Amino acid sequence: MIVPFVTGGTLDSKLAEWREHKIELNSETRLQYALDMARGLRDLHNIDDDGIPSATHGDLKEQQYLFGED
Repeated sequence: MIVPFVTGGTLDSKLAEWREHKIELNSETRLQYALDMARGLRDLHNIDDDGIPSATHGDLKEQQYLFGED
């Protein structure tokens, strides 16, 4: 899903806050983020359920992962 106005920030901003000790991200939460990202990429690559990649990308970055309020 592409959402232009997500207000929960990006993975990049969350990691910066964590590094600056502004928020706590325990190992379980970080692992959940990694699993969610991997599942999202898997779903994006098989959006038509035909086993043929539906998207291509060359530069995955923390800024591309968005968080909603929930």
